[in-house]
Amino acid sequence: MIEAGTSVLRRMLGVYGSSKMGVLLLLGFSSGLPLLLINTTLNAWLTQAGLTTIAIGLFNLLNLPYSFKFLWSPVLDRFLLPAPGSLRGSRRRGWMALTQVLLLLSIGLLGFQDPTQTWLEALGWEELAQTWPGITVFTRPIFLVGLLVAFLSASQDIAVDAYRTDILAEREMGAGVAIFVFGYRIALLVSSGVSLILADYLPWWQVYGIMALLMLIGLITSFLAPEPENSALKPTSLRSAIIEPFQSFWRHRLAWAILLFVVCFKLPDSLAGQMTPTFLLQTGFSTSDLGIIRSWIGLLATLAGAFVGGEWVSRIGTYRCLFIFAALQGIGNLGLGAIGLVGQNYPLLVGATIFDNMAGGMGTAAFLAFLMSLCDRQFSATQYALLTSVFAVGGTLAGAVSGYLAAAVNWPLFYLITAMTAAPAMVILLWLGPPSSPATPATTASEP
Repeated sequence: MIEAGTSVLRRMLGVYGSSKMGVLLLLGFSSGLPLLLINTTLNAWLTQAGLTTIAIGLFNLLNLPYSFKFLWSPVLDRFLLPAPGSLRGSRRRGWMALTQVLLLLSIGLLGFQDPTQTWLEALGWEELAQTWPGITVFTRPIFLVGLLVAFLSASQDIAVDAYRTDILAEREMGAGVAIFVFGYRIALLVSSGVSLILADYLPWWQVYGIMALLMLIGLITSFLAPEPENSALKPTSLRSAIIEPFQSFWRHRLAWAILLFVVCFKLPDSLAGQMTPTFLLQTGFSTSDLGIIRSWIGLLATLAGAFVGGEWVSRIGTYRCLFIFAALQGIGNLGLGAIGLVGQNYPLLVGATIFDNMAGGMGTAAFLAFLMSLCDRQFSATQYALLTSVFAVGGTLAGAVSGYLAAAVNWPLFYLITAMTAAPAMVILLWLGPPSSPATPATTASEP
């Protein structure tokens, strides 16, 4: 038993201890840092500035570039930027460095905006604002700068996701996703938790200035990161960069089934996640309970699950892991349903949270590795952006209808139904079989 444990630990250190994984850890941090600076942290600043709840809600539109990043991802696939030093001739790292420099500047600029300032008078929209107060949001410089940050952040994600797809061998994908998610989650803690604590002692422009300087981590990493193999391989024209990624994907005889699987794999999480805070508060738990148990303990469990999932992907292959983790994600919802049966019970909440979030982290590691395996490296920026957009649409729609389901049934039955939604993904996976890459449809990938 001890020898087996030592062997697993040695294997994990061998996979996660490489310099390549260190690069992905830092790029994950760089990718995650801007997100909450235009969400949670910005909302706190807007609240302090006295904006209405309607206006603050409309600031959620800053997230739109993340949903539509596939529209300009072909540009990052097609064009090679002129760049200095080690970035010269590097398609992925050149775009990463450019977006990181621009993010550093735009995040810093965001901190100098006045949330109360508006261009209503200059635009002549005073009367319109009286009938539709929300119009004032779109006339605020802080909204426009925030939109710039979101666009640059989504563009950085395109470049970083493509780099991660290109740099990792198939056996490294699970571990690479796990270490990337770890860096991403740490960045979320910094850009929300740390920045909000700093805001009690520093003016907002200094808080955003500090966050902007942290983008240097990603910029330095982009200069030092290793170059992917065949990095010079790119579409011959912008037209081919737009059309050929679709053609490459649709050559796979089961392309529709793959897209359906992408939509369905996270259904248990998408349906349950939206309603779980409401369920737990109605059951008698406090917001502090949610913050400590669901957020902090849940975060640690998610990270542990991502690392375990990455190791399993490396050992038994993506296909088998997807099937196992799909089942575990469904089972995780049953723990929450048990709380609905027994009522307020802290040990059960902790246990259910750990299991649910570990299963989710394991599923994420395998799922993202699966998405990367589907991408043709010539078009990885566009194809990965498209696949994640399909996934996001499915999750958004599932979350939107979850309230109707929760209103129609009691909580234990709600979580039982959400657990059963793991079945469609498992059935589709059995139909697909061990997948071949759409990029090379004539080849059947063997599981390691």
